[in-house]
Order: sequence, then C-alpha cells, then structure tokens
Amino acid sequence: MARVVSSEGPEHEAGIARVLQNAGRRDRPSHDQLQRWRVHLVTELTKARRRRRGIRGLALIGAGAAAVLAVFLLRPVAGPAPAAPVAEVVTVFGGVIVREEDSVDALVGGDTVRVGDRVEVGRRSGAGLVLGDVDLRLDSDSVAVVREAGIDLRRGRLYVDAGRAGAQSLRVRTPLGEFEHVGTQYQVSVRPGEVIGAVREGRIVLHRGGADDMQLRAGADSARLVVLTSEGVSARSAAAAGELWDWVEPLSAGLSLPGLSADEVLRWVARERGLRLIYATPRVRDAAQAAVLGGSAARPVYPEHALTSVEATTRLRVTPGTNGALTIQLDSEADQDPD
Repeated sequence: MARVVSSEGPEHEAGIARVLQNAGRRDRPSHDQLQRWRVHLVTELTKARRRRRGIRGLALIGAGAAAVLAVFLLRPVAGPAPAAPVAEVVTVFGGVIVREEDSVDALVGGDTVRVGDRVEVGRRSGAGLVLGDVDLRLDSDSVAVVREAGIDLRRGRLYVDAGRAGAQSLRVRTPLGEFEHVGTQYQVSVRPGEVIGAVREGRIVLHRGGADDMQLRAGADSARLVVLTSEGVSARSAAAAGELWDWVEPLSAGLSLPGLSADEVLRWVARERGLRLIYATPRVRDAAQAAVLGGSAARPVYPEHALTSVEATTRLRVTPGTNGALTIQLDSEADQDPD
C-alpha cells in the first residue's frame, strides 16, 4: 500500500492537529448520515480517478478527501441551506427513488421530499405522501416534481385527497393544463398526448388559460371525468368506485383503530373506496357510534382489515360495494327497527 507523506513537515501537521482540537466534537452522526457521506465521498473519488490516472495522484486525492471528511465530522461546514422539506413519505412499495440536484436515493417511509425533488415510481410500485394536510398517492410508472404549492406530474397517475374543507391550495400541473381542488378527491393521469382528470367528491377547476378554465363537480353517486388532448377537451360521467380507482387503496397510509368508534372507521373506509355509507336503520347508526374499538396502535390497518375488525368486535355487519354504497346492519333482524 502506498504511503503518503506530508510535504509540509511536522510543524504543519501539528497546526492541523490544533485546528481539529479547537473545533471541538460534534454529535455522533446517524447511520443514514454516514451512509450518505460515504456515497458522496466515493462519488467524488470516482470523479477524481477519471481526472488523474496516476497511482500517486489517486493516493493524494484520497488523503485529501479523508481530511476534508474528518473536518466535516468535527465542525460545522458553512454552505447554502438545503431546500425545506415539503412532503413526508408515508407509504412505499416496490422501487421508488428521489432525484435531487446531485444525488439519487431510494425512498422509504418517514423520508421527506423537498422542493424541486423529482420522485420516480417504478413499475409494480407505488408511493403515498402527505404535503401539509393533503394526501397524495403516485401510481406505478409515474414521475412527479414536488413544488411548494403543487405537483408537476410528468407521467403516470396521481391521486389527491384534500379533505372535505379547509385543505391548503394545491395545483397539479400537466403538459396540457393545471388542476386545482376545492375540497375534494380526484386523480390526474398523464399519458403521451393525453391528460385525464377525474373527480369523485367535491369539485376541481381545470386551468387552461383565461376563458378556457372549467369546473368539474362530482355527482351524488358518480364521478366526473375530463379528457384533454391537443385537439380539445371532452367531459363525461364515470364511476366513483371500481376499476378507475382500484389502484388508490393499496397506497393508503392506513388508520390506527384504538379509541375510534365503529362509525368513524366505517366513514373512513367508505371515503377510501368512494362509497356512500348507509345504515339500515337509525338504531344501527347509534350502535356504530357507541361501539369503540380497541387493539394495538402500533400498526395501522387498511380498509379490508378495518372492516374485519369492526365485524369481529361489534354486532355490526357490512355489505360492501352494493350499488356504490357500504351498507351496515346489525347481526340480528330483531335488533333492527321494523321500518
């Protein structure tokens, strides 16, 4: 192994030692930080290797990089502040990466995505994020760039749940127009030469510039769908549940059941699936509101498991998806009102 000897002499080395001692110790970096620094160091060494072909040159560069890394660990390094995180990753499956200005990282639950980051979702993959109080879900084979108050959808499908009221303003930008929500659930799909928007609750505004703006409002039992191409715009009704929306549910962040009433859980499931919640009688509704679920809060459950928990711990029985409704009854006809 080649040994690198400082050409500055003992006095120079002693000076470096004094600088490091005066800098004091920093908190021990986390494993993730060390991994990122290691990747960055390897990247820089690779670039240097391409510039310098000689073995001695490589040794000097490696020593210099190691010294820089040591100083970085021991004292703060001034530099431009990173972009503030704007979204948190809550659900990931398959291969999902984020491209920043000079790096590429795999996304996992709990990560943050910053302004300007490009999120790429691979095939048979998906990602769920929370931006402020807005729920975002990206389908497989999708590409999106995160902005402070919006998303640039370059390819694929994006689902937005902005809640029933009071959610922050957010625009989804596509090559053929921008979608803005008004307390709603909707999705946007971008394919070559075509953009499709579908709203199943509330309404959305499509901005195409000036007088071309148009509003789409979901019906009581149906969604409203708009298709944009370079040749024009067309709109029609669509189902609020089923095939068009099936990809959305697996990307849910889930729900923690303990302490919630069965009514709260059933309303959440109905909303996730785009269904109306119907109680067979007022007594059934009262029973659902009175029943409080228990269990462990360590892991959230998803709609199918939530329904199973309700049926396993209460006398409520669920008939899902009939005529666009989630119908709830009691397990005994004698407990229901005659009408």
